[in-house]
Amino acid sequence: MGLSKSVSYILAAALFLPAGLLAAGHNCNPAAPTPESYTHDFAKEADQLLTQVRSQAYDVKTDADGLATLSRFNEIDWRSNSERLNEIRDHVNAMGETLCRLDQIRSAVLPWQQQEIDRIRPALVELADSTESAIKLFNDHQETFWATNFPNEAADIYNEASRIHRTVMLQPVYAQGPTGSSASTPSGM
Repeated sequence: MGLSKSVSYILAAALFLPAGLLAAGHNCNPAAPTPESYTHDFAKEADQLLTQVRSQAYDVKTDADGLATLSRFNEIDWRSNSERLNEIRDHVNAMGETLCRLDQIRSAVLPWQQQEIDRIRPALVELADSTESAIKLFNDHQETFWATNFPNEAADIYNEASRIHRTVMLQPVYAQGPTGSSASTPSGM
């Protein structure tokens, strides 16, 4: 089996699960409370995870921009695009795992954080679907991907990652409330 076929099988076998993962709720259910759960700062964890999603979306956006640019030229070796596509898949999978954790702690975070989680979920499902579609198209047309709709698929990934990156713009500001407790509100509100 040649290198082309083996990479194709690797890509096909490594199709990521975010769309299925998000749809099925695979391991995203909250765990039973533990004694540590009652003192854990879930709002702070959610802030960190939302920031992580934003950073991951930026990584996808950057890789997708490079992929869209590279895929428009038929002189570019398909291996370069394959590597970028693998990076995008890995970033999208990481975003799915981050969203899974956000879903697990959703009921224990602040209302505005719940809204952010709810806004991210459908955008990430679309991103996962576009990435899966690009992988399938690439696998089916490795040698002639530049003559297919692949550049548009890459542009869709870029646009959806950009939307997620823009969506998670709210950064929390921690302030001492009147009772000395920590309160979190998004900046700009």
